[in-house]
Parts: sequence; C-alpha cells; structure tokens
Amino acid sequence: MNIVDYPKLFDAAREDPEGLGIEVSYQAATAFLVGCNAGNSGHLLDGFREWLSMKLGYVSEGAWPELVLRIAFTFPEDGRVSISERLDPDPDADAAARAKLFELIGDFWEIRGPRGLPDIFYDYQSFLARQPGQQVP
Repeated sequence: MNIVDYPKLFDAAREDPEGLGIEVSYQAATAFLVGCNAGNSGHLLDGFREWLSMKLGYVSEGAWPELVLRIAFTFPEDGRVSISERLDPDPDADAAARAKLFELIGDFWEIRGPRGLPDIFYDYQSFLARQPGQQVP
C-alpha cells in the first residue's frame, strides 16, 4: 500500500501545480483538493470547513472554498461570495486566493495532525455555543 504524504503533496501543488497537471488558478486548486478529499472517502478535509468558520469568527453555511475567500478578502458577513465574479477578472486576486488557500490548508493540516479531529470538532461545538442564535446539538 502506498501512503500519501499530504503536506508534501499540497506543497507540490502550491509550488508547481503544472507539474501535477493542475492549472494555476484558485478554482483548479480547489478542484484538486476536492479530488484528494474524494479519493479518501470524503474524509481528508473533515473539520476544514468548521476550522475555517472559527477563523472567520462567525458561523457561515458556505462551503470551504467560499470560506477561504472570505478569509482572503473582505466580504459582508451575510453576502454570498461568487468565486467567478471575484477572481476571473482579476489575476492578482486569483493568485492571492490561491496562496491563501494553500497557507490555510497547511495551517489546518498542522493542527489536525497532532490534535486530531476530535479537538477541532470539540472547539467548534464550543464556538457554536458562544454564537448568538445558534442551536447546539
């Protein structure tokens, strides 16, 4: 069995995406991570959306690609983020979003490794309990 070193794979995708057959864009980078997640029965990125929501400081129902954009750029808390509207016309914004994505996935992976998912989900439950109007299961 071949075990994948995901931090090294993510570094390679950040540093030389074309060497892995990945277009140099935020959307392609997110598609790559979605594919890695799918190749792990959808569990590789467990906790990532919750962790991002805690970094934002408020609860968001958005998918993790949207939350990364909310962290990378300033958006109204209740406004939807259109990836194509935000990034397609501006290559600098796309590059900044892509860089932020790989920075965040690296930070997440460091925390997820030693602490594991139980602590991330415990922290998220505590975070939810502090949010106004949230029902915590």
